[in-house]
Amino acid sequence: MERIVGKLSGWQRRARAWVATSDAWQIAALVLVVSGVLVARCWPMFLHPTLPAEDGKRIFAYFYSNRELEYLVREKAGYIPLLPNLLGFAAVRLPATWSPYFLTLLPAGLSLLSFTWFARSEFSSVVSSRGVRLCACLLLALMPIGSYWFICHTDYAIWNALFLLLLVSLLPGSGRPLQALLGFAGRSLLIWSHPLSFVALPVQLLRVVWDRGWVQRISAVAVVAMQALHVVLGVSFRRARVHGAEDASDFWLETLPAGARYVLEIVVPRSLLGVNTAASLAEQPSALPTVLTLATLGVVTLAVVLRPRQTARRTYALLAYFVMVLSLAVVSSEVPDQNATRYAYVQSLCCILLVCLAVAELGSRMPGRGRVVQAVLGAGTLVYASALCLRDLENYRDERADNGERIAECMSEIAELERAHGGPCGFEHRCSKRKDWSFTVTPPECDW
Repeated sequence: MERIVGKLSGWQRRARAWVATSDAWQIAALVLVVSGVLVARCWPMFLHPTLPAEDGKRIFAYFYSNRELEYLVREKAGYIPLLPNLLGFAAVRLPATWSPYFLTLLPAGLSLLSFTWFARSEFSSVVSSRGVRLCACLLLALMPIGSYWFICHTDYAIWNALFLLLLVSLLPGSGRPLQALLGFAGRSLLIWSHPLSFVALPVQLLRVVWDRGWVQRISAVAVVAMQALHVVLGVSFRRARVHGAEDASDFWLETLPAGARYVLEIVVPRSLLGVNTAASLAEQPSALPTVLTLATLGVVTLAVVLRPRQTARRTYALLAYFVMVLSLAVVSSEVPDQNATRYAYVQSLCCILLVCLAVAELGSRMPGRGRVVQAVLGAGTLVYASALCLRDLENYRDERADNGERIAECMSEIAELERAHGGPCGFEHRCSKRKDWSFTVTPPECDW
């Protein structure tokens, strides 16, 4: 009996040590919780995909009619969205009835990846506290700063791809050749998926200096070369103008204040209050955006001045750089509606990380039990974010959900036509939707 009790006690100690030190169960629990958040928001889209807007007309219909490899470099608005191109290219090679689910679930998988990637053990070199990283990931998923477009829409998947690229740019490359090669391939895919991926170029240039191992340096140089190639071949830049500025000095004199106003009026309120509350504030004069921005600057500045223990000062600097440069890119461009959710989405995610790290740093320095204070702050923040998430669930619902039945019926008809013609060739079929872009598939003629 004593021997059995001893063995049970040993197993119990090992189980407690595994729970306390292992990342595996915590990452699994995080993925499960974030998946639940995504499903709660977008379950109608998962059950009955609608292929909204570009997903139907410019991705499914385009790649159904253009199946050659050369169309993988399809251009859109002056850039090559490689990730949506790959998804569209792959989707039309599945059974037609599966394609809408593929073009909905794969972007949702990317959303899950971008919200949970920061919790990986590799980021312990960026933020030492595992609890802070887990809390930050939950906040990224819970805060209602977007809509269903950013979760389960293939064309909008480029925004989560950009955020993921900025996250991985905080990390050094792997010192193992095979992992370094895979990391380079992943970074290259992300670089070629968004026209603003050059924002990460200065950080990647610094990686050439910061990284020490020869494999890491070669990987960093290769990523910089890929960025340069993308800037030259993958993006068609327009001349940026703000309020008709003609020369460089006027341009920067007008762009910098405009970028600061964009962060103050749009990015910070959306990051801390959600899209709905920020939109209601914008409709009437309010000092709250200014107060929130000043409070954010104060908290971050205090955390940096106190010599942060959980992360390096450069982490705060890089996140602030991402927020500001992306905002400057928005205000200096020719986009028709700068207040659109997508143009502040990535900045809002970076701002959430910035505030989370700063608050956690200050909480750990409170007199008494710093970890207890951190836990209380984290729990309170998550309760607040959960309340906003539940309140704004309607942001993530498509009011044209009945188009899911139309798409399902249309895909069944396409499948019947494929069987009748011996493959995707020799017919033309139109998919009609209500209050959305209808589309027509026109595959090539059959060879026989």
